[in-house]
Amino acid sequence: MKIVALLVHSCVTRDWNSCQLFDFRSIFFLVFISYLPPCENHVFYVSGTGKTMVAIRILQYWATLASYEEGEGSPILATSDSNIAVDNLVEGCANAGLRVIGLGRPEAVRPELLRFCIDRPGASSSYNLSTMDTQDGTTQQADNYYGSPSSSLSASSYKEKMKKMKAAQVICCTCIGSGADILDSMSFERVLVDEATQATESAVLVPLTRGCRHLVLVGDHCQLPPTVLSTRAEEEGLGVPLFSRMVACGVPPFMLDTQYRMHPGIAMFPSDLFYGGKLLNGVSAPERRPLAGFPWPRMEFPEARVSIAS
Repeated sequence: MKIVALLVHSCVTRDWNSCQLFDFRSIFFLVFISYLPPCENHVFYVSGTGKTMVAIRILQYWATLASYEEGEGSPILATSDSNIAVDNLVEGCANAGLRVIGLGRPEAVRPELLRFCIDRPGASSSYNLSTMDTQDGTTQQADNYYGSPSSSLSASSYKEKMKKMKAAQVICCTCIGSGADILDSMSFERVLVDEATQATESAVLVPLTRGCRHLVLVGDHCQLPPTVLSTRAEEEGLGVPLFSRMVACGVPPFMLDTQYRMHPGIAMFPSDLFYGGKLLNGVSAPERRPLAGFPWPRMEFPEARVSIAS
């Protein structure tokens, strides 16, 4: 218990507001300490309330906790539905000093983050997650390659890649990407899903099949739901994300109640309509002045309705 208290102190920063600090400590006591039963937690974030900072701190604490386990434990799996959100996780982990690896297509990764992508172009013995070039010039699916390396070159590449992944503290990928065959030999007891309400329930279930025992879902079920193109699938309930379903079943989420993005006048509407008036403002009106170059009807209020009729 003394070690646990020390770890909390080392992860908490002075610039957190009281709600962020309370949420982190709540998750700490409900998820991180509890080794006996597997447990699940939801973190309810309103847009602009600092969800990325709290999510990265959770990953940072998990990584610190793993360092006290025998063999330094297994890597943490951090996923999201979009490549952009995965990039944000990779960037946050790197800035926090964590050993992070990103899985996915290099062309979908921001250029400044390619050095963390295990499939980056020009890397030694690199290959793409979806396909790879063989020695005879043909292209084979990576699924077959991951399952059974067929040549000495591919076998050495596979071993090199697995060595790097097992040495990482955090592995970031999309929810669907976590189903890649290359992860079949690995187990992830700790899983974090960012933007969990933007992903379908079936997508979120993919990383959970990797041996998950401790889960944190980050999202806002008051924002837009996942995009489901099939009308039949929508009617069958596949448009309801796992986060929302768990909240509807009585699992209490933690809400970050202070937003730092919007002008207070703009934040007033979603606060009253979606959050029961509980949304507080961490920025003042003078800090969000109207943009120059537009004839605002009221300079003190950053809202204007413009007719787009021809």
